[in-house]
Amino acid sequence: MIRRATINDVDEVTSIMKDPDVWPHICDDRHVDRDTFSACDFLENEEVYALLDTDVVFLVWPFNHVAYEVHAHTRKRARGQNAKDRFREVVDYMFDNTRCEKLVSFVPTLYPNVIIWGVFIGWKKEGRLIKAYKKNGQLYDLIIFGICKEN
Repeated sequence: MIRRATINDVDEVTSIMKDPDVWPHICDDRHVDRDTFSACDFLENEEVYALLDTDVVFLVWPFNHVAYEVHAHTRKRARGQNAKDRFREVVDYMFDNTRCEKLVSFVPTLYPNVIIWGVFIGWKKEGRLIKAYKKNGQLYDLIIFGICKEN
């Protein structure tokens, strides 16, 4: 069951994000070094919702007053139906416990499996940002996904 992580969960959250099956997919060319990374900054920021369960953490922060951006960090063993259920819990948590009325996510075209997964979990493709993500020196488009509170 998803719960909001606190600074006391920094080791667990950091461990999930630095997992070898997670880290390469959450970092662009500007990101900090894996060895020195800590989730401390996320957990100390009261505007960031770090929603945690076994082997998965979702970071959610305000995009504006009513829309929040969400990023999933899921270990390989927690993917599939389990991840779909956790994502639904995140949606419910944000809509029930915050002023959030819309969740958005930006998925690089570099990860077609994540784009397929976004559709699988019921999110809507809402647009595309051209050449807006750089990985290994190459520019990729970002697919914009969204889900509204009334859905």
